Amino acid sequence: MYENIFAKSQLQPVKMRDVAYDMLRQAIITNKLPPQTRLLEEHLARELNISRTPLREALKALENEGFVQRLLSGGYQVAPLSVKELDNLYSIRLVLEGLAARQAAVHITPEELSAAEEWNEQMKSHWLKQRIDEALQAGRAFHVQIYRASRNENLAVLLQRLSDQIARYRYYSIIYRVPEAYEDHAAILAALRVGDGAQAEALLQAHVEAEHRLVVSKMRERAGAEE
Repeated sequence: MYENIFAKSQLQPVKMRDVAYDMLRQAIITNKLPPQTRLLEEHLARELNISRTPLREALKALENEGFVQRLLSGGYQVAPLSVKELDNLYSIRLVLEGLAARQAAVHITPEELSAAEEWNEQMKSHWLKQRIDEALQAGRAFHVQIYRASRNENLAVLLQRLSDQIARYRYYSIIYRVPEAYEDHAAILAALRVGDGAQAEALLQAHVEAEHRLVVSKMRERAGAEE
């Protein structure tokens, strides 16, 4: 049985379902609840200090997004990680994020460039201080800044949803690739700064491909170690 990772958190009486959803989702993304962890309703309700109804609603929402899966025997478990799913997600991300970078090169403002640069600096700073969760959040914020700068709201929504799905997989990579990611981001910003959409797209896609290769490698290493 895993330790109570929610012990220091307090839920407010309103929107219990949403708060429980956010807490469980973050615990799954950061592997505090590892893949295939059995999620016992009675145990979680006690840890989160909520009733079964909002907890079940939160679990259902997480199931719809692929973070948890229902067991044939009843109840839920954290969804396993899959190289096939990873490949599918990254193939979509490669195309969509490249498009976002190309469009952002036309529309991005100096203020948005400065904000993206600051997120990149924060990512590196957090990593150097071994604040992995914060580094991951800053790295994601860098990419979100580009999504928004594309001025394509539909594309930005799609990419943020995709980023939610891919977050558990990215957690494996950021520990090992932050220095390289930092340099990748800096090169992407340089292309955006001069409005070179083709170069920004190519650089961002190369960045995504490198991360993809690393995550696959780390997943296979873990699978081998667990055999």
